[in-house]
Formats: sequence, structure tokens, C-alpha cells
Amino acid sequence: MAMAERLEPREIKNSVLLSIVFFAGFVFVALLGWWLSSTVRNDVFLSEPEETFEEVPDTTVGDDTAVIQVANGTNLVDRAGEVSRRLQQRDFVTLNPINADTTNQSTIFYSTEGAGRLAEAQNIGAELGITNIVPLGEGEQSEITAEFDPEADIQIVIGRDAS
Repeated sequence: MAMAERLEPREIKNSVLLSIVFFAGFVFVALLGWWLSSTVRNDVFLSEPEETFEEVPDTTVGDDTAVIQVANGTNLVDRAGEVSRRLQQRDFVTLNPINADTTNQSTIFYSTEGAGRLAEAQNIGAELGITNIVPLGEGEQSEITAEFDPEADIQIVIGRDAS
């Protein structure tokens, strides 16, 4: 029977050294990993968060600012949208444009409640070339089918004459 070969002392010494090197490497990697994880954890999770948000400006409209809504009373697509964008460029506050039944004459209806909007309606009329300016609830407004937002102080119906 063959017995296991006997290792020479030099081979035993080399295998012990190799085992020590592997063990030391394992301990080094484990300690390095522990140190890195504790350093990263302290920097990321325990530090004060930086505030990266921008302050949002107040978008509420005061009583002195007129809210305008434009209705398209023409057969042209997006006519009310075009007028709304034009008014926004002039720093007017506008609501989403809507559609209305087709009408021949453009009209601006203005609120008479609280801060009356006649002067603003006249300025808008001059800007848009609309001369028919009447208080809300008067004139042909009852004949116009449009779902105006109740928040609108000035309601503009763009008719065929403004096409």
C-alpha cells in the first residue's frame, strides 16, 4: 500500500506562509469594507440634507388683478387659444380658452362687482380691436352658449369679425 507522500519541510513552510497571506488578505479586505461602509454611511445618511428646491412663487391672483377667459365663437381652430396667448404676453392672467357657438360680433363682457373691470375691458378691447364692450349679464351674453369659468372677471367671445 502506498502511503501519502511525506512533505518536505520547505513545502510545509510555504503552505503555512500561503495560508497566513490568504488569511491576512481576507482580514484586510473585511476591515477595508467595514471602514468604507461606515465612512459612506456617516457621510450620506447622517449628514444634513442640502435643500435643493427652488421657492415657488405665489400664483394666487389678488383682487386687483383681472382674470380673463376667451371663447372661440368662430369656425377657426384655436382662435381663442391664440388670443389667450397674446394676452398672456401682455401680462394678463388668463384661464383656459373655451369654445362658444359661432357668432358674428366679438364681445367683451366685464364684471361690475367689486373692483369694476370696465377700464381693463376697454384696454383689452383696444388691444384686440373689439369695440363691443358690455357688463356681464347684459347685451347678447344670454344668447352665447359658452361654459365660462365663474372666476373670470372678463369674458371675451371672439366672433367672425375678428377672424
